[in-house]
Amino acid sequence: DWDRFNENLQGARDGATAIGFNFMLPMLDLLVGLYLEEMGDTDKATEYYTKVINGESLMGNAMKVGAYISQGRVYQELGLFKESEDMFKTVIKLDDENAELFYEYSFLKEKQDKIDEARELMVKAYNLYKDGNEELELTKKIHKRYDQLLEILP
Repeated sequence: DWDRFNENLQGARDGATAIGFNFMLPMLDLLVGLYLEEMGDTDKATEYYTKVINGESLMGNAMKVGAYISQGRVYQELGLFKESEDMFKTVIKLDDENAELFYEYSFLKEKQDKIDEARELMVKAYNLYKDGNEELELTKKIHKRYDQLLEILP
């Protein structure tokens, strides 16, 4: 329920601000963007991702990396492959050992009919998560996609 979500979000914002934890606000914006993307509102999600990307954060680039990856995924879903690739390339400059990046980027490469590059990206993601906790959603997704791309051998 959107109203309850907003009420809880505002409570979290007010609480973080009241105790001087303003550095947590970009994390909340990223979570809202993810929620909106999941609900199919890519325009609003983009607003929140852009806010995180352009904002200041005491947490370094961690939140920006998540926002760039998410925005790259949104662009990809909209068929904006160049914009998606720009987002992913920016992440590589900030964090070149990011399994989630390699996972999401592999979908773009596959859509561009660059299966070898998609496979290379998934090998990188898999190598980072091959011993990952099987309870984590990202680990499961990486292992599944890795197996799928291995089946598409030339």
